[in-house]
Amino acid sequence: EAGKSTLACALWDRGATLLGDDMAILDVATGTARPTPRRVSLRKPSQELLGDAFFERIKTGPSSVATPESYLFHPEEVGSRPRYTEASLHAIMLLARRGSVTAPARHERIAPAHALLALLPYTNLRSRGPLGDAIRALAPLAERVPVFDFGRGPLDRMVAAVEELADLEAPA
Repeated sequence: EAGKSTLACALWDRGATLLGDDMAILDVATGTARPTPRRVSLRKPSQELLGDAFFERIKTGPSSVATPESYLFHPEEVGSRPRYTEASLHAIMLLARRGSVTAPARHERIAPAHALLALLPYTNLRSRGPLGDAIRALAPLAERVPVFDFGRGPLDRMVAAVEELADLEAPA
């Protein structure tokens, strides 16, 4: 069963944009994301899911490093893909969100009001002022970008489900 970083790297290996790991800077007004200057961390068990060739590629980056538990790398240092400074958000996936009963490798859209509350703990908005201000600041994102609960499951099925969703959510 895959986690966030493994799923993101599997999609990246198939041509998706990988801005970073565990964190991005979001512009709630425009629905765009910018990368953060952190390396991606893949736990060593992910090698079995992603394959040896993928891990050999990520090890080629000049700042790639193996730790006892994981491999750290900067996506822009691996391969010849362009470095992205910004990407439009077409959907937000919450992987195995607490309380969600979404089936493995399936997605269910969350109503914007519920999505707003689900996203709040992942922002720094709550620590910057009153809860009402945080909700008002995040509301445009929850209204503009669809948010989905996504069930954890076998990596190949999760990749297929995200690719299917990307086709459905692609702007016309």
